[in-house]
Amino acid sequence: MADHMHPTAAGPGLSAFTRNHRNPEVPRTPVQQHVANMTQRTTGVMPTKRKRGRPRKPKVDKPKRFVVSEAHRKLIFEWRKEGRANKDIAALLKLKYETVRQIGNRLLKEANEPGGPKPSARKKQRTSKYTDDMKITIAAMVLLEPSLTLRRLSKLAGREWPDVGFSIPSIKKILDQAELSLKVMTTRKRSWNSPSTLIARKGYPDFLSHAGSRYQILYYDEQNYNVLMRRSRGRALPGVTPVAEVPDRTSGGGATSLHLVVSAEHGLVHAMVVSKDADQVTTRQFVEGLVDTLARLDEQRHRGDERPWLVIMDNDKQHHTRHVSEYFEDANLSSCFLPAYSPFLNPIEYIFSLLRMELDNMGGFHYTTFTENRTAAQLQSLTRKVMLAVKKVVTPQRVDAFEKRCGEYHPACRHGMPIYDGSRAPSGADIEAWEASTEATRVRALTADDGEAFFADGIAEAYRSRMGIPILPETDPHLARAAAALSRWQKDLEKEAAALPVTVNADVRPGTQAWYNSIPLSALRAHITKKGYHFKTKAVVTYQARVQAAHDSVVRQKDLKIEELQAEVWSKYAFSGGLSRKWVCSN
Repeated sequence: MADHMHPTAAGPGLSAFTRNHRNPEVPRTPVQQHVANMTQRTTGVMPTKRKRGRPRKPKVDKPKRFVVSEAHRKLIFEWRKEGRANKDIAALLKLKYETVRQIGNRLLKEANEPGGPKPSARKKQRTSKYTDDMKITIAAMVLLEPSLTLRRLSKLAGREWPDVGFSIPSIKKILDQAELSLKVMTTRKRSWNSPSTLIARKGYPDFLSHAGSRYQILYYDEQNYNVLMRRSRGRALPGVTPVAEVPDRTSGGGATSLHLVVSAEHGLVHAMVVSKDADQVTTRQFVEGLVDTLARLDEQRHRGDERPWLVIMDNDKQHHTRHVSEYFEDANLSSCFLPAYSPFLNPIEYIFSLLRMELDNMGGFHYTTFTENRTAAQLQSLTRKVMLAVKKVVTPQRVDAFEKRCGEYHPACRHGMPIYDGSRAPSGADIEAWEASTEATRVRALTADDGEAFFADGIAEAYRSRMGIPILPETDPHLARAAAALSRWQKDLEKEAAALPVTVNADVRPGTQAWYNSIPLSALRAHITKKGYHFKTKAVVTYQARVQAAHDSVVRQKDLKIEELQAEVWSKYAFSGGLSRKWVCSN
């Protein structure tokens, strides 16, 4: 989260020479500029312009080995005007045929003589059948639904413009023109902007301004460096999956956590590095050390300053355990919690971003240091490096600046505006647009306890923009049309899903019992052969049962057919001759 909340952290690390000698930016086309504005509207982040590549070396003209003299050029020109053939001229002057032809054509063309080469007919410029509105609307669909495939986009575009054909290569070309490339997606929980979260954020700015005049505020959080901090991609031969072994998340190696408390007045207050994930044990140990540090700071206070300490934490589970909360009460130390899913309100998140940059730039330091099994000496060396980076990064000025950056989100929180991006605070115009467009659709109710107004469950999903600003046809026609197309597509998918002969609660993922029961026998047999299952596995047992059931069904159908034939014989012949049915069936 710290990396996404501080996207400009790499800027201060550049030298003045690098800043002044950057490659110039490539100007955007009208379609690219419109898509960039829509990106800022939907995600809150303006995409950076693409830089020009390194300039090529100037070409040096190599000296020609053979140069036709001016006298020969005049002869070629005169003889060509007289109508002589290039072959005869080349034989007389002892030159190559191609040389004579090129020189003659060029001289006749410059002199506008009739014997020159015929002007080549210019090819008509092929006008694209895709207008800018089509391209922008297709790009808007991708911005609103990044997981759309090219095939699905071609079908959606074909439904919007039935008279125009959209092939998969054409959709790929349109997305390339809009600079929309394929990347790894990041998932985000919907509870970021649940009704209860929006209510908690509305009261937090007023609480913080009230507590700032009565308490000395401390910010506490942990940063885990564990086995999840590794590359998600690797290289391998075709058909082979790259596998990397990682240590277990135990105290023996594979996880390291940094506990940190900062304040705008003192900067770094207390820090601790332990060789395990943050849990209630390490949190209790850190808080005990924090209490001792605060006792020493109390002795250095100015006279008359009797403000108590207030520790602001996030909602991690170890902060809510009784083992930790009871110690806060015993130590007479006040604490409170941030609103859920609101890391952009915690200045320490930006500190962690700078800290990671400092560790990356540190000589001889690499993140594999965190994920390998370590001895006591290695852990001591690692702790020393991390603490050195913490002392270098955490200053009162930076904590105060990050507090002001968090304060930029307070107006949006007061108005109950959903926030989806921690790298950019909503502007005043965004908040006004949110208030004006949602005033008519806002649903309020009263709780039974204190009459506090809250948003209905659907208010956080009443828009398609991830920035929280509803999409209006008057202001965003392309986004509105794309949202309508996606809504119709979603309804069609729901209808198709309702028409499928599968129960809603059935788990038909590959490898489940319902999947083994539903796929064709040939596909199940190929799956068993490919995986190499033995005879006692669920897949093989299901296959044998289905084969036996199919065989029994065939036998049953044959028996029914025989009975039908016997009944037909009885009705046609036996009854007319006075024979009994028992005699006919037995003979």
